[in-house]
Amino acid sequence: MERPIIEIDEEKCDGCGQCVLDCAEGALAVINGKARLIRDSYCDGLGACLNCPRGALRIVMREAEAFDEAAALAAKAARDGQARPQGCPGSRPRTFAAPGNIAAAPALTPLFSAADNDIPDSLR
Repeated sequence: MERPIIEIDEEKCDGCGQCVLDCAEGALAVINGKARLIRDSYCDGLGACLNCPRGALRIVMREAEAFDEAAALAAKAARDGQARPQGCPGSRPRTFAAPGNIAAAPALTPLFSAADNDIPDSLR
């Protein structure tokens, strides 16, 4: 299919990596000192990476695989060593101390002791 996709001018590219940082899909990488398109299907063709200080990138129309967002984000997460975030952060599993395992529970510091004369009347 013919679609918009990134093209990199290797003569202008100095390998600074700004395009890699700007590409949310992870379609670009600096390999052997030059920016490279890892796979056509990872590039959405929208041009977020065009912020190149050397002007080495441009969008062209050419034959390319269709954009596959799920594959692009999964590959980027694998390269970054991270799992893709899924769901609300508040719904993530948590680890708590097992019941009866006092040693694993964090120590609590009381605000007042029974002998403390500074206990407010509202708390007596």
